[in-house]
Amino acid sequence: MSVTVSPPNIVKTYEIKLPLQMSQIVQKKIAITNQYSMERNYRIHTSNANLVTVEKEYNSLQPNETISVTLEFHPIQIDRDFVIEILVFVEDADLVQQEEAYSLRITYSES
Repeated sequence: MSVTVSPPNIVKTYEIKLPLQMSQIVQKKIAITNQYSMERNYRIHTSNANLVTVEKEYNSLQPNETISVTLEFHPIQIDRDFVIEILVFVEDADLVQQEEAYSLRITYSES
């Protein structure tokens, strides 16, 4: 058996600052575009669903259509500042193949 692994195709990085002691979900939006001339079905998910989830995981986009995808940042209870990178994966839902990825560089701090 042979397996080929490629690094994610990161097309954009977002710098996000969030408070350490969040008590509620914080929502942020990113834009996703179907760059093809035919309708495509996409699955959008993250590398760490404990911290960030996608409000609507499966989306059908018309040719060249752009949509806003809502990301939900879940509350955490931690005592010190830290930075984490989480990836948002955009996959062709029919072929189960990664199209692109977005990097979320999240800084949790008291200020």
